This record gives sequence, structure tokens and C-alpha cells, in this order.
Amino acid sequence: MDVWAGLEEVAWAELEHAYGSAGDVPGCLRGLRDERREVREGAQWALYGNLFHQGSRYPASAAAIPFLIRLLADRGQADRAWILIYVAHLVTGGLSLSEDPWMCDGERLCLGREVVAWEGEEQGEQGSRAEARDWLTCYRAAEAGIGSYLEAAVDGPTEVRVAALYLLACFWTRRERILPVLRARLASGERAPGARLALLFALGRLGAGAEPEIRARLSDPDWLVRLVAAAGQFWTGERGGTGVLPGEVGEEVVRALVEVLSAVTEGEGLEVPGDLPFLRGPGEAAAGLLLRLPPESLQAARGALRGALPGCRMFAAVPVVRALLAADFPAGLSAEPLTPAQRQTLRALAGHPDLWMVGNLGEDFRAHGLPFNREQVTAMLGEAIAVNVWRQDLQMASLYLDSFHDVQRALELAIGLLPAQAGAPEVWQLLGRALMEGAEWSAALQERAMAALDAEAQARWSAAAEEEGEAVAALLHALALAPGDGALWGALAVIRAGQDHPDAALAFGRAADLGFQRSVARQNQALVLFDNGRASAAISVLEREVEQHPEDENCWYHLGLLRCKIGDWERSMDAISRAILLDPGRADAWYTRACASRACASSRGHPKRSATPSASAALSSASSSAPRSVWSFAEPSKMRVRSAMEASSSCPSRAPRARS
Repeated sequence: MDVWAGLEEVAWAELEHAYGSAGDVPGCLRGLRDERREVREGAQWALYGNLFHQGSRYPASAAAIPFLIRLLADRGQADRAWILIYVAHLVTGGLSLSEDPWMCDGERLCLGREVVAWEGEEQGEQGSRAEARDWLTCYRAAEAGIGSYLEAAVDGPTEVRVAALYLLACFWTRRERILPVLRARLASGERAPGARLALLFALGRLGAGAEPEIRARLSDPDWLVRLVAAAGQFWTGERGGTGVLPGEVGEEVVRALVEVLSAVTEGEGLEVPGDLPFLRGPGEAAAGLLLRLPPESLQAARGALRGALPGCRMFAAVPVVRALLAADFPAGLSAEPLTPAQRQTLRALAGHPDLWMVGNLGEDFRAHGLPFNREQVTAMLGEAIAVNVWRQDLQMASLYLDSFHDVQRALELAIGLLPAQAGAPEVWQLLGRALMEGAEWSAALQERAMAALDAEAQARWSAAAEEEGEAVAALLHALALAPGDGALWGALAVIRAGQDHPDAALAFGRAADLGFQRSVARQNQALVLFDNGRASAAISVLEREVEQHPEDENCWYHLGLLRCKIGDWERSMDAISRAILLDPGRADAWYTRACASRACASSRGHPKRSATPSASAALSSASSSAPRSVWSFAEPSKMRVRSAMEASSSCPSRAPRARS
């Protein structure tokens, strides 16, 4: 199939997107096909900015969807998960466990929580309703790919299955076709944790949340499963996206959401399996769902909400704050004295370091009769509230670093905090991150930073900076202040792995022990050990990991890969087979199993041939899964799994890349 057939026949220059004429869209679409990752990422950035600008969609948005669907049909297409999620955003405007879509499916016009029957274009010409025409054309265009989405949801690699299920959750009008496939997949036992959660999310969004198979998961041992199952109980009304009436949600749903908030407060067992497009933050999601309940139901959760609030930064705190205001000030601020519960909530709000920077909350405070001003709220309480105001500045520095990409300004703000907060590891960590990103370490800034250290710390800094650089020196000083911080160990490990430092494996192991991105950190620990010639230690690390976490497909894969590289062919095939059982669409696993199978046959004295039958079957599966993405690994976010295949010349031969 010619992916680009008809592309030049579309009158792109006459269509509009966020910046006017859509004449640049064909080039952006072609960029998704490029072998170079940087080119594809540039095209992705442009498509989000042009066709999905801050949630808005345009006439050109729907015109691009047929070509995106064709790209998905090629199982060797790179970044298929990104394409699926992007189409989902074009259809819904954004969708999560607690956020409702802004979309039109021809039956319903969904304006967030407000859902009304679609009556055609005469429904209104102002605001969001006027945009509904473009929403509907996007929905109609995306409907044509449901067959491809279903295939990907059942047969693709884990990240593709997750993304496909997320997209399928959008198609309420096609639920009769979609639900039987998803029910069958649930009954067959989806093994990958992330895909299992995505399956529950899609079933719930399509109105199946009240079915016994999903309701039973409200008592699942996994708090994430309980969260997604609880979310599904809000969408079981006759009109699907409208949800049930709040009073119909049982106590077990409230209890499940409170348990999630308690887990957030305690900080235990909070590892989320991979990137889930429908889950931004567990506390944020649970609070957003609780907001749908009447005040009397919310009051049972307010203690958990107060407990979770300190762990929610900036915009993640918004649904938690809104839920607390709805629980304790449902009718606004009365003339009566504050109740004990109201005082507790106001103390929690006044003591939060950065929610007062979120201007969107001003309207919420005023709607409940409260001033959106920390000092005025503190005055209402008539007592002193301890506030770490410096954390506002730290949060602002983080915004400059992560959102505005102004690393120099982030560094300057961090150093400005040192005179008063030299003992705060978070400040030194941010300083180190800014230096990692390339901020200029001028003599003046260095002098100001050194002034915050005593003589002994200055000596340690100088020694570390001379050997490994200023960024590592900053992280080591932060670790001296907070040796139990897993994120700090993870950041140090990433730098040291890039420098081939002998202690990189130790740092990855410490991060995993402390629960920071446990699976990725543990795999990195093993791969670094292997690169350093310690194959037995590397394999032992992964053997312990799969014993403790038998559903971790990535650890099984890397265990099989390392066994293959040392010539332990049969045990390699055993581990790789477990990875394939968990993720049947994983091309690199199929290929590694083919290598191990062929080598095993050769070692038994079989005559030389192109491949044994089992190797041929594995190679065929690798080819049909994703030939272009063989040996591709997760993108570097906080940490990424290093490719042992690329790091050592003793690996099996790589699978050939498919030609474009």
C-alpha cells in the first residue's frame, strides 16, 4: 500500500490549522516516516502545535488522520504508540481517568463533564460548540481505522497495545464492535501490567464498568487496578460518557479511591508500569474522580485528600484542592465560626508551598467564598502557619528548566536559594540538573555556590568536579544531605553510565533498592555490570528481579539476552519465551530467541543451515512484529535501559533493518 497516495491531492494550502494555511502538513507527515529519530521528533512537535494547538482542532486535523491510519497499518512503522495517542487526542481533545473529553461523535456533544445530545451545527455557533464541527470530522475520519486499532490492541508490543486501547476508549458509537474483542482479551488474561490497566480503562470508558469482571477488581491487591476499576464505575450510565448519578456509586468505590490517596501519602508501592496516557498522577486521578461525588460522600475522603496534598505539586494539586473545597465548603464560607474540619483543610492549603502560584485555582476559591491569598487565609485561622515559601522559588526554577527550557535562568534561581537553603538537597539536585543540561558555570556563579559550603564540603566538591564534572559534584553533595533519595541515585547513575564510570552499576542498584524506577534501574544495573565484564553478577541481578517480579517482561528479556551472549542458549530461550508470553508483539525478543535457537542447534552438532525451524519461526514473528524497531528501547526520560546489544561486540548479529 502506498502510504502517501492522495497526499498531494488534498488542498492543504486552502485548509487551516493553528497558524493559518496548512501547506506544511504534508512535510510533517512525511517526517514521521524518516529513519532519523530527531526528524521524527521534529515532525511530532510540529503536528501537535499545528493540528492540536492547546486542545483545539482544525479543518486540517481531520484531513491528516487517514494518512496516520495508513502509517499504523505498517507494523514496521516507528513510533506507532505515539501515532495512536496523537489520533486519540485529535478525537477527544485529551482523555484520562478523571478528565472527560471535548469531542463530538455524532450522537453526543461532550464538553468535559457536560454531555448533551448532538443536534447538528445549529446547536450553537459560539465557543466550544462552534468547534464541534471539527471535532466531529476528526471522529468520523478516525473511525475508519478501528480495525487497525483492534489489531494493535491485541497483537502489538505492550506500548502499542496500551496506546491502541486508549484510542479505542474514545469510540462510544462503535462499542458494539469493540467491547466483544476487549472482553475476550480480558478473559484470556492480558499479562502485561500496563496493557491490563489500559484494557480496564477502555472497558470502563465504553460503559462496561459495572460488569462483574470489572467490579471484582475494586478489591484487587494492586492499588492501581483498584483505581482504574473505580473510575469505570462512573461511566456506566445509559449514555456512557455521561456517567451514572453520583449517588449510585457505592461505598466500595469511595473506599478504593481513598486507599489510592493513602498510598500516595505513604509513598509505598507507587510504581506505575510504563507510560500510561490515561494516568498523569495517581493522587490527581483519585481526587478528580472524587470530585464527581456529592459533598457528603467527599467528606469521607477529606482526611486522605489532606494527606495526599503535600505530595502533589503545582497543577497536580488542582483536583485535590477542588475536592477539599467541595467537601468542607459546599455552600461557601458561612458567617458561623470555622468548623474543626474546615480549619484542618485551611491549614493544609495555607501550608502548601506552590498551589498559590496556580492562577486557575483563584476562581475555585472565590466560588467557595474564600480569598485566593495565603496571608488572608492564614489570618482567617488566627494562627501562624509554617510555610516553606522558598519551595515556590524552587518550583519556579523547575519550571524554567523543564517547561521553558531556560537552563541558565534555572541555575541562577537555584543558586539564589543557597544562602538560606544550603541544607536542602532539592536545591543542589536542581543545580546539578541545570549543569547537566548545559547551563554555563561562570566564575561568579561558582563563587556564590561555594560560599554556601563549608571547607570540607568545598574540598569534596573540588575533587569530584575535577574527576567527573560540576554536575556530578552537585549531585554528590545532594546525596551527602539525603543519602536515601532514590531519584538522586538515579540521576547520578545516568551520568556515570554515560562516562563509563565503574560505580555506575552501584548507583543504579541503589536507585532500584530505594524504589526509584525500580525495573529500569535494575535492568541498567545488570547491563552496566555486563559491560564491565561481570556477566555472572549481571545475570544474578536479573534472576533475583524476575523471581520477585515475574510479570516484568523487560527483565525477562534482558535476562534471556545476557544468557544468549554468554552461550547459555537453552536457558536464554526459557527467559525469552517468558518475555514473549508477556508481550507477544515484541520483535527484539523474537529475534533473540531465533539467535539462541540457531546457536543451540549448532552446538548440538546439527549441520549448518540458514536456520532451524524454531529459529525460522521466531525470525518470521520478529519480522511481522516490527522490523524497523528491532533493538529500539524506551526513550530517555529520567532513565532509560541501555542497549546491551549496542554496548558489546559479543552480541548476536542484529536483525537487518527493513528498507523504507
